Amino acid sequence: MQTPDENPGARVVTVLEAREVPWAIVTNGKLWRLYSARTHSRSTNYYEIDLQETLAMDDPNEAFRFFWLFFRRSAFAIREVQRDGQTRESSFLDRLLDESESYAKALGERLKDRVFESVFPHFAAGFIAHMKGQVGLAGPRQASLLPVSEQLALKREPDEDFRRQVFNGTLTLLYRLLFLLYAESRDLLPVKEVRGYWERSLTKLKEDIAKRAGPIGDAAPDQLSQAYRASADATELYDRLLDLFSIIDLGNRDLNVPLYSGGLFITKPNPDNRTQEAETARFLASYKMPDRYLALGLDLLARDLDDKRQDLVFIDYKSLGVRQLGSIYEGLLEFKVRIAQEKMAVVKGKKTEEVISYQAAVKSKKRVLTIGRGHNAQERTYQPGDVYLENDRRERKASGSYYTPDHIVKYIVENTVGPILAEKFNKLRPKFRDAQQDYRKALDRAKAFRRQGMQPHNPAKVANSYAGLVDDLFDLKVLDPAMGSGHFLVETVDFICDRILGEREGFLRAFPWNPVTKFLQDTRDAIISEMERQGVAVDTDRLTDINLLKRHVLKRCAYGVDMNPMAVELSKVSLWLDCFTIGAPLSFLDHHLKCGNSLIGTTVQEIEAELTKQAKGHTGTLFGGPFQGLLSATASIKQLRRIPDATVAEAERSHSLYAEFESAQAPYKAALDIWVSQHFGNAEAKEYLMLAGGDLVEQIRSGERGDSENYRDTITLGATLATEKRFFHWDLEFPEAFVDLGSGTWKPKADQGFDAVVGNPPYHRIQGISRTIKDYYTKSYECARGKYDLSIVFVERGHHWTKAQGLMGFIIPNKPLTADYGRGFRRLIARSKSLVQIVDFEDFQVFSEASIYACLLILSGSDSDIAIVRIAPSGRPDRVQGHEMNASAFTEEPWSLVRAEEATSTVLYHTLGQVCEAIFQGLISGADTLLIGRPKNSNASGAIAEDDGFPSEVKVVKPLLRGKNICRFRIQKSGEYVIYPYDRQESRTRLIPEDELANRFPETYSYLLKHRFALSTRGSASMHYPAWYALWNPRQIDRFERPKLLTQVLADRATVAIDLSGDYWFVGGGNAGVYGVIPRTDLDVDIWYFLAYLNSTFFDQRVKSISSRFRGGFYSYAKRFIQNVPIRVTGFSGMERNTVSYISNLLSSSYTQEAFAESVWPDIDQAITELHKK
Repeated sequence: MQTPDENPGARVVTVLEAREVPWAIVTNGKLWRLYSARTHSRSTNYYEIDLQETLAMDDPNEAFRFFWLFFRRSAFAIREVQRDGQTRESSFLDRLLDESESYAKALGERLKDRVFESVFPHFAAGFIAHMKGQVGLAGPRQASLLPVSEQLALKREPDEDFRRQVFNGTLTLLYRLLFLLYAESRDLLPVKEVRGYWERSLTKLKEDIAKRAGPIGDAAPDQLSQAYRASADATELYDRLLDLFSIIDLGNRDLNVPLYSGGLFITKPNPDNRTQEAETARFLASYKMPDRYLALGLDLLARDLDDKRQDLVFIDYKSLGVRQLGSIYEGLLEFKVRIAQEKMAVVKGKKTEEVISYQAAVKSKKRVLTIGRGHNAQERTYQPGDVYLENDRRERKASGSYYTPDHIVKYIVENTVGPILAEKFNKLRPKFRDAQQDYRKALDRAKAFRRQGMQPHNPAKVANSYAGLVDDLFDLKVLDPAMGSGHFLVETVDFICDRILGEREGFLRAFPWNPVTKFLQDTRDAIISEMERQGVAVDTDRLTDINLLKRHVLKRCAYGVDMNPMAVELSKVSLWLDCFTIGAPLSFLDHHLKCGNSLIGTTVQEIEAELTKQAKGHTGTLFGGPFQGLLSATASIKQLRRIPDATVAEAERSHSLYAEFESAQAPYKAALDIWVSQHFGNAEAKEYLMLAGGDLVEQIRSGERGDSENYRDTITLGATLATEKRFFHWDLEFPEAFVDLGSGTWKPKADQGFDAVVGNPPYHRIQGISRTIKDYYTKSYECARGKYDLSIVFVERGHHWTKAQGLMGFIIPNKPLTADYGRGFRRLIARSKSLVQIVDFEDFQVFSEASIYACLLILSGSDSDIAIVRIAPSGRPDRVQGHEMNASAFTEEPWSLVRAEEATSTVLYHTLGQVCEAIFQGLISGADTLLIGRPKNSNASGAIAEDDGFPSEVKVVKPLLRGKNICRFRIQKSGEYVIYPYDRQESRTRLIPEDELANRFPETYSYLLKHRFALSTRGSASMHYPAWYALWNPRQIDRFERPKLLTQVLADRATVAIDLSGDYWFVGGGNAGVYGVIPRTDLDVDIWYFLAYLNSTFFDQRVKSISSRFRGGFYSYAKRFIQNVPIRVTGFSGMERNTVSYISNLLSSSYTQEAFAESVWPDIDQAITELHKK
């Protein structure tokens, strides 16, 4: 039972957090709660049974059976069971939780596919069908000039703006349905009040539809089509939805529904409201969805096939976590609505499925993908007028964003936010102790006053003098700069709440009375009073400290940015669901969840410094005096962040204060927009800012042009580019992170930014980004070099905005740890000595939907001399022991994550690159289909027999190898040859002149002439060939003709062959090519020793510790990885020289071109290892 001194929920969280027990029961006899240590957000996720209500049922047997199963003693008993092929110790409850998690995961995946493939396109088609019914045309006109409805009457796809409206409107409808499905399943809305809310609820609506659809999955669509055929344009169901949305938005006393508002369910936005929420609200109010569309789509969302009974049953949405719900819709964010104008086909593209015209598929002989098998197989096509989804690359399922597994999110948050919280608690503990002591003294004084018959002061008023401690506790800023569905922010809020209310010797637990608890009680009282004012009754027992704490942590601590405005809305939905407080309006979040490009923008202080520098210190007024007004405007934010939004009036006050701030900062934002626009073609932007000087902000604010009249196009272009590129200016968007709100001054540099930065940034390769943005990234970020991945730019940006005492935690691809393009990234981390922890998952696929090999990075805002390294090939960083590495071990060179004691001493070693004359790539022809051929046979003289006209002159047609032809120790002939119109001229490779080529090799020249046009038009405009028949890169002929070793570029283990006679040429470029290795001849070892070393286990392990990993357990053996591996070639003792001779003699004597005696290899491999142990 709850006592004044201890909250049992907090005590349970403490015990579970400390892993003292796996399960805990809390009961007052009537209510029984079951808590698990494995559950996400332990403080709010539990199983509850009202025993009194259960026993009062007409037939209590079934409900009581659940009580008995879950709370009996044997449910907690541990025994051995088989799961996933392993023997484990677990209880009945553990197994039940395992099965529940598996069920929820599978259900989430089914819903995700169903929403993408069926529900979303179906809903979008419903809106479009309704729009078509509003068409009234006198005759055809230009589509781009027509209203939305009239565009649909023409034989062309509507414009992008129209399709964007349909997309956003459909997605917002899905957000609202998701919210209601979850809220009603958890009784957050009074759905059990049968004669009230239930009649108007989504639960009632979906049950009505299900009755018409029937229980048979295959028959349901036809049943619904028949049921709603009578009036094809009727919108009765949609009208019921609109009525329900209005009830949630505005509240309804008669239905016992409080006013929740928040923007998600806004039904009548003000005309001057131009937010994303308002725009989609207008769409949903202006256009409706016919019943036949809404019924089928909602039924697909509401019901699923029961595995055992094979009929449709309602989905229990409370079995899904908030983050799973967010992930269902997150996959939609990068896509757009398309309307087929002709028959379209789904085909296999380079990376994933693509949609092309059916005619193009037939013409190019691309196989159309099918649904079903055998006789039931049907081509996947879209007929004219059908709605489907695709991204800008015509792909149906590709994305640079991937859903992060829960345990990874938890690990990152725990290792970034956790240490920050621990430090904060240590600093605040003495102050909270003082507050508690003063409260006890006040209690003692009150008792003394009462004994004397005097009226005492209320001891709780002590909280007023310690109100600052509430601000101190919540003064924590956690940022996700690419938040998507808000996955990391949801975990952050839950984690903070669990730590405040739990943890061994937990924080608030140590202070039975504290000003935070008093603050939460005031919030509770305000909500109850508001319910009385609205005439609504709610279960006040559900207004727990935990629920109220979540609201405050959400509004004060969580910050997020995303380029996609619909991602921002989805994050709000996820966080609202996670922090829903019965009776209280949805928390105001616009001040902390923002739409913008985290990578493009600037700050006031950066521009001030740059303009002062440009003007040589004479014009600092623009961002001196005028910007003091901006600092003053942050007073609105100071007030806003303290408002609990417990009442309608408070929520409206939050909106009003934020509107005041936005209005005040608008002219400054316009100035910063103009500054950044110079990088995107606004040539006179800097000139205008320098000229306007201190008058600029006032001109913008007042609307007066002044000298700006001559720069009207510059000003307009600045605003246009800001909207198009979504410029994001950090200190204007999040002033709390940069301004001391108490004094209204800029914070010291070390204190600017965020306490923790977390996330899973986009993994797009830079090749798909526009030239202007690429150029901007190159100018702005040290990491933006080569063919880089966008995630490392986010690392640089995230680390930049991490406070000096803060931490940053990301999951990113692990290729930058070793790849050439990661040099700037590695240099940045090495120079800052910021690496705190790194977790390498090696070739484990963290993301089930993509072949991405990942790592976790935890960086500090200040120096860290020691980094913790964890290798987690199982994908579970929490289950592996890490080892320490000194910061000096991390340089701009490829990183090796082996233990210090496992690293090889360099005293007797050289790198492979130091002891080789060359490690070189193979040739690149530039026209493989023409310059590489495959003759059928060769005659005794060595001349190549002709095959389909391919030339046969041996001095210009060379035997060619690819990566797949390189085996361990030997070469597998390919049968391919390359036309190589070069010869040696002294020490260089000479392209044979055309007339000489025609005279010396007439057959080859004749063949080349046949293909002159194709050869002359190769490549892009930037590619210049020295002659029309030349290779793009022939490399050096003398290297091909030398004895050499050949290594595959991509292999599952070191695979090196020998070409003693220099007979073979080989291809380069990409992962299918070959590298040649030519050892130096002035060493104490020969080429056989090198062959043994390069195939050895020792070499292979060293390469894999620094190499890029690929799907299927393959690694790169490219030059950048193998050249830095240590090798012993000198300094041998007498016995060691004997070992070297033994290796060379044994290998050379057992070697032939056709085979290698594998029986001798174990001895050779062991000898190599022994030589390199020192």
